Amino acid sequence: VGKTMLGADKTINSQYLTLLKDGNNYTIATCRLSSTSSTGSQINEVPFSPIGIDVAPVFAASTEFAIGYFSAGNKIYSVNGVNGNLTLIYTFPAGSIIGDIQMMKEGTDVNRKLIVGVNNGKSGEVYYLYLGTQGNLNNTRPPEVFKGFGTIVHLNYRTSS
Repeated sequence: VGKTMLGADKTINSQYLTLLKDGNNYTIATCRLSSTSSTGSQINEVPFSPIGIDVAPVFAASTEFAIGYFSAGNKIYSVNGVNGNLTLIYTFPAGSIIGDIQMMKEGTDVNRKLIVGVNNGKSGEVYYLYLGTQGNLNNTRPPEVFKGFGTIVHLNYRTSS
């Protein structure tokens, strides 16, 4: 392929959204990864112009829409896997570093809750950002914030049983 994969996550129809970089060019690709092929089969690839994207952004995708979410500094953007459109989703306080993001894919709020681990020095916080029906920020549900963590490098969740 000749590109660097910056992030990938499962999206609609058992496909994957992949955030790719080639020099200064960025693309969002929707592809089906296959265990019988080392390259998989590409479905769609569209260029987009990132805004302040980090060298190693964190990335998550919706399984309802071909929309990916990635970090750029202290901001979370969405990128549409069909047309490459970017949307600023949320801005964290200045100096914040985003450690990880995950899309809620089980339980309540499936594809409606973006879980974000944010670091401020050695202090970590977890934000629940609620999304609307089109993958945008739901302004009627304010973010929930959980404080008191150390540095967050990875998030993992499980639904209650």
